[in-house]
Amino acid sequence: MDQDERYLDLLANIKALDMVVRGLFTRWAMEAPDPQESAFRMIEGMIGSLHAITEDATPEQVAVVSRIEDHLRAFGKNVDVRLRP
Repeated sequence: MDQDERYLDLLANIKALDMVVRGLFTRWAMEAPDPQESAFRMIEGMIGSLHAITEDATPEQVAVVSRIEDHLRAFGKNVDVRLRP
């Protein structure tokens, strides 16, 4: 497998995991008494955990955590849309 194929394989793997996680979060939230609040709590909890690891982080690590937070917030909006009545 050459570099391009490995890169495409990595992207496909990431997208597949993304789809699984989105489905699981939506399902878990739907099983809660207040689905939107449950999803919000789970995602905000993950974001809070991210910030805890940036105390002694390098600038590169801080930049990555910032991007992860952006993706989690976008994910939260997506889950919120799916859970609207």
